[in-house]
Amino acid sequence: MIPARQLDLGWRPLAGALACACALAALPAHAASITEPATVFYGKIVGTGSARPFQVTDGQLAWTIRRADGVDVTTRATVRRLNGGEYSYRLSVPHEALALGVSASRGSVPLAAVDQTHQHLRITVNGQNARIVGPNGVTFDASQARRAATYRLDLEVPLQAPDADGNGLPDWWETKHGLDKLAGTDPDGDGLSNLQEYLAGSDPTRHNRTPTLATTGVLVYAGGTTVVTLDAVDADSMPVSLTYTLTKAPTGGALYLCNGRADTAAPDVALTDGAQFTQQDVLSGRLRFVQRGEAPYSTAFEISLRDEDAGHEAAAGRVALNLYRPSVPALASASPEQLLALATSSDAIPGVAVEEEQRVRNYLLSKHAGYVIWDGSAAGSGQELAAPSASVERADYAANYVSKFGSDRSHVLIGGSAENTLAGGMEADVLVAGAGSQVLRGNAGADRFVFAGASGGGITIADFSPAENDVIDLSYALRGQSPLLREYVRVAASGANATLQIDADGQGGNFSDLTITLAGLSPDAADLH
Repeated sequence: MIPARQLDLGWRPLAGALACACALAALPAHAASITEPATVFYGKIVGTGSARPFQVTDGQLAWTIRRADGVDVTTRATVRRLNGGEYSYRLSVPHEALALGVSASRGSVPLAAVDQTHQHLRITVNGQNARIVGPNGVTFDASQARRAATYRLDLEVPLQAPDADGNGLPDWWETKHGLDKLAGTDPDGDGLSNLQEYLAGSDPTRHNRTPTLATTGVLVYAGGTTVVTLDAVDADSMPVSLTYTLTKAPTGGALYLCNGRADTAAPDVALTDGAQFTQQDVLSGRLRFVQRGEAPYSTAFEISLRDEDAGHEAAAGRVALNLYRPSVPALASASPEQLLALATSSDAIPGVAVEEEQRVRNYLLSKHAGYVIWDGSAAGSGQELAAPSASVERADYAANYVSKFGSDRSHVLIGGSAENTLAGGMEADVLVAGAGSQVLRGNAGADRFVFAGASGGGITIADFSPAENDVIDLSYALRGQSPLLREYVRVAASGANATLQIDADGQGGNFSDLTITLAGLSPDAADLH
């Protein structure tokens, strides 16, 4: 019911009020609602399909909302530079207030007297699926009390940055640094070409023989353990010679150095102000943040960085730790057992977009099952992500690892767009292939190999073992309607190996969307079951 002031009946004579009511009854349903001020979404859009993330400032945004009553509403906006380049879009969500119990039109989101929860169903930027990052989750509330609400919703989308001259350097980066469009030149004379500087995230106009910290923020998981990756740039120093000193520890949790001491009960060492570690420790995945308590959505730590040359000035930096805590109604009412079952299955998570499901699963696995999350998806160059026990021979695991550090923890290892090697440890791990060339090795334990779609290079699982209950998860890669697995996957021989050839749309006619090599297995041994 709309308050009288909105219908402007006031002290109008009863006959006038009745005439108004009769007129409303004779109108179509959509005419009986009153337009309300829009809810505004705004934020930055970051493209993640290139070696380095970049701000998207050109294109079209389409945003589909599933109303509380199940009706889908799509609204659109132009992507452009806003507020001096701070934001990428501003989108208005149309609203109507309900009058005399009549439903709102299907092209708007109704404003009721009490809050109703609506879902962000699908977001695309230039036709590519995007996902919301940050604390605002996958739903929003709307009611008459929330008129003209605004929400900052930053987005990530796997778009590649434009590169008009095709030299591997995106246009935005060349423009930012005033370059001559030549990827192989070295204008600052530090031994790093422009392409190497771009991939490293460094400034091509600044001499990089003194250390520079390129990382300003890292995504970490609330209630769990996340590997913290720091990018350091120093043209003439090895990773072992780059030393960090923690100058201000984070709140809401602690940084740890994995396996910092031989202690089966507590092998990880908490880092306090003054503690030191190297870039080699960082590359090995030893630097970890463990979040505890009801922390805010962001905390931070401060560090200094030196190389082996005492004459070089130390670099100082602040690294934000942005907490990921999904706001999903289906999770709030689930038991810990149900949450763990959901995290380890391939089933869709109610109320979560497909693009966001892996992050939600990371959160659940880390918080409820103790997994360590190591996300290398943003790395611009090749990398190796390996669990601490990955280099230990299976026969030596108990004597050479467990006796010193206790059992290794399970890990979620996530590859990026470059050439990656992912190596699980001696426990059950999840290995998520990125868009680049990938070699995945689960090692011991029941491992899950997850594939999200087409890869720019070859993908090999080096040790897939049905006997160890290893699983290949293609649920994110398949998008067709057929219930028959053979319409999506074909098993073939390739020398001494088996290959899985994937037809993502399930039409059964083009098995070239994704090819996964299972090293050392025959097609019979790799048969689907």
